[in-house]
Amino acid sequence: MSRDKYAKALAAQGFNIFRLKPNKKTPAASGWQEEAGLDAGPWMNGQADKNIGIATGQGLLVVDLDMKDLIKANGEKSWKELGIEESPFQIATPTGGRHIYYTLPEGVVLSNSAGTLGKGIDTRCDGGYVVGPGSVVLAGEYTVINKGAKMLEAPAELIALCKAKQKKETSGEVATNIELDTEDSKERVREYLAVARES
Repeated sequence: MSRDKYAKALAAQGFNIFRLKPNKKTPAASGWQEEAGLDAGPWMNGQADKNIGIATGQGLLVVDLDMKDLIKANGEKSWKELGIEESPFQIATPTGGRHIYYTLPEGVVLSNSAGTLGKGIDTRCDGGYVVGPGSVVLAGEYTVINKGAKMLEAPAELIALCKAKQKKETSGEVATNIELDTEDSKERVREYLAVARES
């Protein structure tokens, strides 16, 4: 399916979408939070080269299982150990990971996290975003795993775990085991800065 059709389908399902740079995971313009909405117009009108960003929060939680470096972090293994029921709405990432989409009960607000639920597990919620299906980066394409699947409401244990762990993300702790001078780490820093809340 072409990217403009993906954008149209996502908007029709109620996802707040916005433009990402072609072949990148970073926003195409500043102010992506304001751009995010139910408008697939940019992709339908000459910007089909742009990747698709999906804003999280406002009732949407995405669990990101990272499988890029299995020596350092195996997101699938960490996730399995938690034993949490999976939502069938899932996207396969180009590096072998998965994005698992959940709805949230009304009034529940969660922050973003990186590795606090387990090694290789990130979460994206209030103030964050993920790369949507149909988007293409150097490593490959983001693809739908279960076509036609619906999102499951996040289980209570997942919400409780996110709330218990999210303080780590705002405590000012700095990881010391990250290789800083690599293209992957630089990309992750750019992504973090793009989704970080104003403090």
